[in-house]
Amino acid sequence: MFDAGEGALVSATSTGVGDLGANGYERFLRGEAPPKVVLRVALRFLTAAPELQWLNRLQCLGVGEFDGENSRVGYDVYAVR
Repeated sequence: MFDAGEGALVSATSTGVGDLGANGYERFLRGEAPPKVVLRVALRFLTAAPELQWLNRLQCLGVGEFDGENSRVGYDVYAVR
């Protein structure tokens, strides 16, 4: 849940997968984490704020990566209508 400004609350949820590559799970269990992991996520937003009702009609897709060396996650997010 985050404040979208002027007291409007928005709930954001996401689910997705991280691709560790070929044999990635087995390597991860051996402590060999890849430096970068490709991420694909689906995002939804819910709000009761009248000025943000358009968010409730969106399904969003995120394409990004986890950079383990720098402890960063980045996404490009696209709205699907």
